[in-house]
Amino acid sequence: EPAVSRSAAAPRELARLADALCDAGRKDDAAGYYRGAVEKDPANEWACYRLALLLGKNGGEEFLKKIKTDPTLARMARAARREMILDAH
Repeated sequence: EPAVSRSAAAPRELARLADALCDAGRKDDAAGYYRGAVEKDPANEWACYRLALLLGKNGGEEFLKKIKTDPTLARMARAARREMILDAH
């Protein structure tokens, strides 16, 4: 992790590191790297999706709305948005 600087790394590298951190249970750290990936490449739909799931009702919907081109992720994003709406009620 220290070898990957958020400012120097490519969005794909940031998302991969975030995946590993998330798998290791370090969700807060993972969210920061996903956010870095999205800031560098707003079209990175995987990072948007994963960040949205980590944020949940605390800002996740904003990132789910960005997912439009990948059919599988778009479908998963729509389902996640519906779940967030149902959880709010």
